[in-house]
Amino acid sequence: MGGIFKAVGQFASGQYVETAETVWNLILGWKFFLENEVVVGITEETSRDEGAFTSAGLLYLHEQGVPSRNIVPRPVLRPAISDDKTKEKIEALMQDAAEAALVDGDMGRAKDDFEKAGMVGRDACKAWITEQKVAPNKPSTIAKKKRKHQNNKGEPVALIDTGAMLEAITYAVRRKK
Repeated sequence: MGGIFKAVGQFASGQYVETAETVWNLILGWKFFLENEVVVGITEETSRDEGAFTSAGLLYLHEQGVPSRNIVPRPVLRPAISDDKTKEKIEALMQDAAEAALVDGDMGRAKDDFEKAGMVGRDACKAWITEQKVAPNKPSTIAKKKRKHQNNKGEPVALIDTGAMLEAITYAVRRKK
């Protein structure tokens, strides 16, 4: 959101308020930001059945952990998106979206920047898993898993069994609910 406030600050300082068109762009831009959002995770469209759970339900269980089942939390979404490098990329894209919408009145370009921010978030979350930035599997879990997704030691990697949950992680630019 920092990008929005920077662009608005330019308006408030009088830097851009020169014509009715610039005021109209500001109004339409605020409307765009109030009505739209970009989200990263597993959507209804990408979630698949994974036995007793959907991939969205499975990711939730891994994100939170299930102490009663001895499942440690392995958060992916928040830490991946909050990573300094990822956060910087997303903030730059949101700044570009703010300038496109509020200054230029170009909602199409603002939406494109939302799409790019979503792609950055999605890719960061998938990399968080594939690069194993989560708690490793316990030896008992490693012994049970005999799947194709293995680390360089030949051991199954945490959060990847069939790969369906990993593939289901996506993003969406949508109207706020």
